[in-house]
Amino acid sequence: MFNVEVRLTVGGRQVNVDGFVEALLAEIRKAARGDPSLGEARPGMTQRPAHPEVEERKRIAPLAVGINEAAKMLGISPWTLRLYVGRGALRATHVGRRVLIPMEVLEKVTLEGVKRKECVKKPLL
Repeated sequence: MFNVEVRLTVGGRQVNVDGFVEALLAEIRKAARGDPSLGEARPGMTQRPAHPEVEERKRIAPLAVGINEAAKMLGISPWTLRLYVGRGALRATHVGRRVLIPMEVLEKVTLEGVKRKECVKKPLL
């Protein structure tokens, strides 16, 4: 048989399990609030450089985005955006099976909105 002894310390002083859990939760709360002191690198630690392709993709602004991303940018439902595209109220580009909304269309919608009469479905006669 063997014995295991665990000592929990917070800030250099020994605490019981409840005290350790409380200190841990306090640190997690700080991190959740975005405390900048928690995100700092420790001395002697270096940050790994990102892959060159990843860095390049971050710098290039997209010319068009998919339906879901465009809907998030406009703050509307993807189904509503699909409805606007289907009724011709918004211009979309098709690449294969993918539907893309050009950024210039999103900027125009942000500034001018979508006209009500453009959204009303025309009767089929």
